[in-house]
Amino acid sequence: MRALMLEQDAATNDATRASATLGGGRTPRRATGRPRKQVDAQLVEALAKIMASRAEIAAIARCSVSTLDRHFDAAIKRGNLHAKGSLRRRQFEIAMAGNVTMLIWLGKQYLGQVEKQELTGTDGGPIETVARQVMVIGERRITF
Repeated sequence: MRALMLEQDAATNDATRASATLGGGRTPRRATGRPRKQVDAQLVEALAKIMASRAEIAAIARCSVSTLDRHFDAAIKRGNLHAKGSLRRRQFEIAMAGNVTMLIWLGKQYLGQVEKQELTGTDGGPIETVARQVMVIGERRITF
């Protein structure tokens, strides 16, 4: 009787194992963890085009900054480059329209132009310096 029960158990186990496997002998897996967050890549790039920070983009897209960094780094870089190019083009247009301040600023940024600052003493002479030594003992100050 015991041998008959063991044979039936073995047959049941083989049938269960065969029905639980898929084509390649793998057992099916259930999805674990929370569902993946759906983030619109076009929204991310559009926000980067207006120079929104990564924290601002993450708040609007309702995801974490690390999710943006992992999955949308290229889109954010493209958007930021587009924004910088637009800003540079507009600054150049303003400068060429005659805005002297913008011309000076662009000259300093891109042409290496600097305003020379020269320090001189009275009547254009050298700056006079005086060296003093001070010794403090308790509350007394001695200058020599």
